[in-house]
Amino acid sequence: MIDSPFPFPDPARPVPGGSEAHRLVASGSGLAFAVQFEQRDGVAGFQTAVFGLESAERRRPSSSEPQPVVISAVDITFGQGWELRTSGLWAEQVRERAFDHWSYGLEAFALAIDEPDELIRRGLGHRVPLGWELDFIADTPPEPVPDHDPGTFTQTGTIEGLLLTGDGEQPIDGRARRSLWTGDRPAHTDVDGLDHRLRSRPGSVVLPTMQGPWTVGRSGSVGLP
Repeated sequence: MIDSPFPFPDPARPVPGGSEAHRLVASGSGLAFAVQFEQRDGVAGFQTAVFGLESAERRRPSSSEPQPVVISAVDITFGQGWELRTSGLWAEQVRERAFDHWSYGLEAFALAIDEPDELIRRGLGHRVPLGWELDFIADTPPEPVPDHDPGTFTQTGTIEGLLLTGDGEQPIDGRARRSLWTGDRPAHTDVDGLDHRLRSRPGSVVLPTMQGPWTVGRSGSVGLP
């Protein structure tokens, strides 16, 4: 039985033996990011791309564009619920109220990268601390996504909180979209447009995932080298 006012659940814990991905996309206060918690057959993965961090920009003085800061980790053993721990990474998402409020925590080392496909090539970059304390508050009902597996939905709202770097705290306050994908999921995300597309586009950061490459980019960015 579904304990939900909608014909699909907002699961607080990974579905046993399932294939699912929770995505949060947000933009505001000069920052933008996408984050994914995924699982397949009881093993977890975590990916994120963050744009506009001041600490990354100071490490790239010759460019007007800050370096994107990225993480991609797979084959993670689950902790309690959506709490993930592996070398250099602790990440958590918590359902506070179904279809209304989710909180997010992160303490990790990430990479500030020069090349969009660095994570699927050499995996080199500037190692930087990255963390956050974030809250997503929905302002619309969840909407099922046509032509996707049952249980897939997307929902808009606001994001508020702090992104934490080696240089201190950066507040973020802006628009956000949270999505739950069961089965296949879109391969491209535009963080400024809060938009997911089925096919990848060139010029974006490439994040390895359990279901293949996921590209994440900014619509207003001049691009990476």
